[in-house]
Amino acid sequence: MKLLLQNGREYHNVGSNEEIELYLWVDLWYAKLIPKNYMYYKLQGNPSRKLQKLTKNNLRNDFIGTPFENKISVFLAQHHPSGRDRKTRGYKILKVLNVDDLSQRME
Repeated sequence: MKLLLQNGREYHNVGSNEEIELYLWVDLWYAKLIPKNYMYYKLQGNPSRKLQKLTKNNLRNDFIGTPFENKISVFLAQHHPSGRDRKTRGYKILKVLNVDDLSQRME
């Protein structure tokens, strides 16, 4: 598991592909009651960019004008950005942003 330190916080990598890296940050302030998990992401094409919270608006804004714009819009209309597949427990957004699938469709 890859670890990223930013702003004094530890973010744990939970998945990645050619386009995006997903990170998890756990808020332990209320750990005795209910620990809260927050998902963040970072685009692979821009390594200097900081992590952003994994929200519908952030994803839409980051993929405007890219080949994934339509796929992201359709996906977000039906799913939560941090949704997981029931069988594989993998994050669905990673499958949507699969470069191999996109290149096959463009040919």
